[in-house]
Amino acid sequence: MQASGVRIRVVVVNWNSFDFTDKCLASITDAGFAYGEIEVVVIDNASVDGSLEQLRANHPTVRFIANSANLGFAEACNQGMRNRDGVDAIALVNNDATVEAGWLEALWDALDADRRVGAVAAKLILDPGFVVVDPELKVPALLQSVRVDQVDVTARCIVEGGEKIGDPLWPLSVTQLLDAGSIVWVPADHEATSMHLGLKKASRSGAVDPDARDLHVSTSVAPDRTELLNGLGTRRTATGEAYDIGFGQQVSEFEPPDPSQVDGFCGGGVLLRSVALDEVGLFDPRFFAYYEDTDLSWRLTKAGWKIALAPDARIHHAFGGSGGSGAPWFFFLNYRNWFLTTLRNGDRAERRRAFGQLREWVRPAVRANIASRIKHRRMPSLRLLIAWIRVMLGILWELPRIWVVRRSRIGSKPTNSVRSPLQPR
Repeated sequence: MQASGVRIRVVVVNWNSFDFTDKCLASITDAGFAYGEIEVVVIDNASVDGSLEQLRANHPTVRFIANSANLGFAEACNQGMRNRDGVDAIALVNNDATVEAGWLEALWDALDADRRVGAVAAKLILDPGFVVVDPELKVPALLQSVRVDQVDVTARCIVEGGEKIGDPLWPLSVTQLLDAGSIVWVPADHEATSMHLGLKKASRSGAVDPDARDLHVSTSVAPDRTELLNGLGTRRTATGEAYDIGFGQQVSEFEPPDPSQVDGFCGGGVLLRSVALDEVGLFDPRFFAYYEDTDLSWRLTKAGWKIALAPDARIHHAFGGSGGSGAPWFFFLNYRNWFLTTLRNGDRAERRRAFGQLREWVRPAVRANIASRIKHRRMPSLRLLIAWIRVMLGILWELPRIWVVRRSRIGSKPTNSVRSPLQPR
């Protein structure tokens, strides 16, 4: 295809996030598209913070679709991906991301190079940049807090040479165990001036000594920043779990993987060929959020389409800026959608391993949080068991749809039926 005739639609989803979305749209407009026409569409998921009105005023050339209810990331993206007559490809960009000049040209070059490429993954870079801190520990310690100019950034730090310790009562509550030689990568924008790490002396198992004094590291923020990778494409484990390739690695030292070793893309930065979507369908709207991109990636590759990479398509992503594992519905959606994705797309061995993994995760909810606590005359904790019961009931609720719906029709029709009755609000 001649470059001058290319037509691309860029889809961004907003939900109560004016600052993020405003910067995202400004970066897309500033970058432009040298090869042809670009149309930017924003789907607003019933924001109540006034962001939709502000965005409309700031970006008059953007087309907005306003939903009367929050239809989730999957269906909102579908709204922007439907009615593709004359559109060669759809680009998806997270609203908490900003693009660099040339990002879209790099994505299109990779898509145009091979007619069997159905999707091209961009290089997602964690934003802001990071500074490295060496606590110079002589004993193991738990990283309890990290503050940059009094702002808590603990959840966004990356530790090298440490170990993640999950809370038995709620595994998503993770604490980093540091040892001698551990370093901490701390996100800090260029205006940051001070940093404080709060640590607690612990054993190598992560047990805290209640009598131990707190350890503190305070320092000024060095001027240099290091770019760390959010990901370039995704891979799947033997049980169908997806993960970002290269997460946390230094961008300057990262070697892009062989595309043949890539299983999918992240929906936060990707270019999708319209013809491929015609064949395999869109996101499953019932997924609401999480794993919708893994499911579509898997359907594409099973249909014979390739996933390509565009390392020069650089997108800076404020990881977890507008969502993340701290959200109350993350546990339900993440684990339910992982299992449904593997059931729909996996072979017999992959489905069997997924069942086994599910059992391994559920067992501690009964053994450690209930049986063991009763044995030691402690109050049992039902939170994790109830969460897993909700996940399993959610799987059973959606099971009839997994094989009945024709894959080419997934997401093809508008729908308001996106929420499971078991989904936490």
